[in-house]
Amino acid sequence: MPKHIEVFDVETIVVNSRLTPYSICYTDNDKYIYTIIENKEHFLLNLILNNFKDNTIYYAHNLLFDFTFIFKSILDLKVEYNWLFLNYQLYEVVIITPNKKITLRCSVKLIPISLKKFYPSVSSIKKLFFPYEVLEEWCPEKKTNLFIGIEEKYHNMSIEEYLKIYCINDCAILLDGLNNFYKVLTDNKIFYKNDKFTSGSIALAYYIKNWNKISFNINSEAKTAIRKSYYGGRCEVFGNPLPERKILYFNFKEIYKQCMVESLPYDDFTYLNDKKLLNIKIPGFYNITINYDTDLPLLPERFTNVYFKTGNVSGWFWHEEVEFCLNNFKINSFVIHEGYISNKNGAVLSEFINELHKVGEKNSTNEQIVNILINSLHTRLLLKDDLYNIIISDKQSVSKNCDKYGNFFITKREKFKITKSNVAISSAISSKVRIKLYQAYLDIINSGGRLLYSDTDGIFAEYKYEVTVENKLIGKYVFFDTNKPNTVIKDAVFIDLKSYALLLQNNDEFIKIDGTVITSPSFNEIKKIFFSNPHKKLVVDSFPTFKNDFTTESTSQRRIIDLHKYNRRVWSQDFYYTKPLN
Repeated sequence: MPKHIEVFDVETIVVNSRLTPYSICYTDNDKYIYTIIENKEHFLLNLILNNFKDNTIYYAHNLLFDFTFIFKSILDLKVEYNWLFLNYQLYEVVIITPNKKITLRCSVKLIPISLKKFYPSVSSIKKLFFPYEVLEEWCPEKKTNLFIGIEEKYHNMSIEEYLKIYCINDCAILLDGLNNFYKVLTDNKIFYKNDKFTSGSIALAYYIKNWNKISFNINSEAKTAIRKSYYGGRCEVFGNPLPERKILYFNFKEIYKQCMVESLPYDDFTYLNDKKLLNIKIPGFYNITINYDTDLPLLPERFTNVYFKTGNVSGWFWHEEVEFCLNNFKINSFVIHEGYISNKNGAVLSEFINELHKVGEKNSTNEQIVNILINSLHTRLLLKDDLYNIIISDKQSVSKNCDKYGNFFITKREKFKITKSNVAISSAISSKVRIKLYQAYLDIINSGGRLLYSDTDGIFAEYKYEVTVENKLIGKYVFFDTNKPNTVIKDAVFIDLKSYALLLQNNDEFIKIDGTVITSPSFNEIKKIFFSNPHKKLVVDSFPTFKNDFTTESTSQRRIIDLHKYNRRVWSQDFYYTKPLN
């Protein structure tokens, strides 16, 4: 386990429509230090410089967010620092003074789940509820008993006193989770070094040390073509639940693990454009055009976004996905234009998966961390060779990729290095996942269900109440386990990719808009707007930090959301059904 791990967390409020740091909690061995941030210039940075320890790693679970509040102070005071900021992802910041070297790291790169999901497997500490709407009109003396979600044992406090408890609790969750993460690695002799910033890098280093059976030297032409066949997971809105139907959720959590033990293309790719030699049954990646008609397409197509459309589809695909189409749909036309045949295929990750599977069987903590390592290896193998480094300077760069921030200039520069990656393996795994997910769709449809929403490894579906499908294997993959929380959903509204509102059986609400969990408006308000007033927009809060266009302003702003902007499929007039694009 790395020595001297500490954690920190910055809490914010909104002042004059601007997101402002209000307090910070940081650890000092076994103590939690909580401090209100004074309204003095550079106060937060000076607090960190004076109180954080030398040669110590401090983790924040969203370093980019927290670092935003000291970034300008670092530039203004000309404090020496180094950072690892690649492709708009901040991994580490090292602040250097004459007496100290303070290291800040992003823990979400190691444990890529929200703090709320740490409990109970990664951490034994449960995240508290906080009414974030109160931060918009900060009234520190307001009583906590005014908010339904806050536990009764805290009702004698002011919201300011409760914020301290909440912030310290978040730090405790993170520290407990990090300790458990590294303990699982250490106890199971999973190789890692302190210079590994992500779970994917740790997983890859462990694989190389013990097995090292894949190639990291695919030629650039093959790599470019094969990367076009990587479309990622499948996320779609199929419709909304009809009245008097039950809503069930299936979490296909083993899907990546199942695919990664199968035969994968790992080396030796041969380019072919002779149509007499091109055979879709031979493992490889093929550039095809196909025309087929279906209400539930399988093949993705990339324009600005990725779509699953019927009719004419063109692109590069792993051969299994094309074979599935040819065997299961009525094909109007089909042409193979060119391909990269994979001459070396095999279950090169199976020993890695099986070894980690044994580790995961020991307890739920091991299982969660093993799943993180397995899924992270898949994405780590997708890493590009041309990474972009972000550089700050007081001199304007001649580069076109330069933007001004205050009196400083931000430049995006390519950082070329030889990365250990294998896009062929990642693309084939992604394709296999979509095939298995599609087969799960068919399991649901064939058992009398209707698809509502799908997100990579999870499916929401509806059934008539008289159809009994719970707690038994449906088809090949689907099992609606009612012993698991949130398998049965009371009501739902599916809006867009990563955007939906759920009413759970205990009447709790879970609302996600554009991938961000929000607490306001309520489920009923969203449902009413979505079905009754399609021209009305939803107003939610947005807290941007660094963006791909180098925006670094940390302002709170109201964001206007069109609940009917979903365009990956076509809505029916009543918003209960969608059909594929053609």
